[in-house]
Amino acid sequence: MNLTKIKRLDYHNYMKFNKKIVFDVVKKYIDELDPMGLLEMECPPDEYELEIGAILPVAMRTESPEELAKEIQRVFKYYFNEDCVTQKDALSTAEKILHDLQQKKDAE
Repeated sequence: MNLTKIKRLDYHNYMKFNKKIVFDVVKKYIDELDPMGLLEMECPPDEYELEIGAILPVAMRTESPEELAKEIQRVFKYYFNEDCVTQKDALSTAEKILHDLQQKKDAE
């Protein structure tokens, strides 16, 4: 097994073990994105938890911002039946999520 594959397995095992950490990071950046403006309208802070739960499996398994961005767009289009997240915003959010997760992993 090559070193890259071992590194990838370690990353994925870390993410699976720390599902709560991954959820909190995804929530932080999806709430910041607030694609439907619901939090801005003072809706409950758990407003996007269903969508976050749908995004979580991809956030836990990928290191690709592009893959995660596509999933963010797909999930919001599915749940809200409209293109409420631009490709640029989705990619920016995905990059922040993956960067934050990598920092948390490195800190341990």
